[in-house]
This record gives sequence, structure tokens and C-alpha cells, in this order.
Amino acid sequence: MARSRPILEAHFLVPCRAAPWNGPPGPRTSRTLEDVTYVYRTDTPGGFPYETDFWLFTRLAHRGRRDFTRELQATLVWHGDPLRRAEVCTRPFLPVTFRPAIPVRDIAASFSAVYEGPGVYEFRLWHPVVRKWDQRRRRRTLARAWVRIEG
Repeated sequence: MARSRPILEAHFLVPCRAAPWNGPPGPRTSRTLEDVTYVYRTDTPGGFPYETDFWLFTRLAHRGRRDFTRELQATLVWHGDPLRRAEVCTRPFLPVTFRPAIPVRDIAASFSAVYEGPGVYEFRLWHPVVRKWDQRRRRRTLARAWVRIEG
């Protein structure tokens, strides 16, 4: 049995330090991604905990035939957490409205968090899904990206 493709897909998720517009803000204006790397050093003398902002930039494509909106969320996971917590924090990313006339959208939003220690951190971009047959809220992960934070 063939599975149908989802109506919304993310092509990539890129963490960076800033994502300014290259002109007036709008759905067709490009952005410049500044300081894109996957290893970051803390810039505080004490090291950790380290509070900073990352910008998360993603390209979303949809196959919708009518307008629809998704409430996107971003979750941070610390893979080196000694307490083995599943998630460090979850933040609203952006509510995004999609229109058939614009099938591809570039989205960027700031994600502020406290990084408790050195290691690999994962950003997960997702939206909630309720399936008709069981009415349970689930997450549909659209994209993942990783950064290493060093002291």
C-alpha cells in the first residue's frame, strides 16, 4: 500500500546567529544567514549555563489547494543531558499561513534558550496533529538540525 505524501514538508532547517531580510520583509524577499556553523563556543567567562539566541531558518513546501495555517513549534533536546530529560524546552515557532499561489515559503524565527552544559543540542521543528481515529495529539516532525556547544 502506497503512503500519501504529507501536505506540508520542510526541505531543511538551519540554525544561525542572525537571518536579516535582504530588502523589505515579505514572503518573496530572501534572507542572509549569518554565522552558520555547527560548533559554537560560549562567549561568557563562566561558560555554562549559557543563554543565547539562535535563528532557525527553514524552507517549507506545501501541496495545499486552499489556504491553511499551521502552528509550528520548536523543541530543543540536549543529547548529553546527565538527567536524561527528553526535552530541554519547547517554544512556539510561528503560526504560518500557506496559500496555493505561493507553494514554497522561507521562514525564520529566533529561538532563545539556556544551554546547561557542553554537548550536542538538537532543534526539532514540528506541528501538532490530531488523528481522526484516535483523537490523540501527536507531533509531526518536519525538520531537525544539530549544533555542538563548547565551553
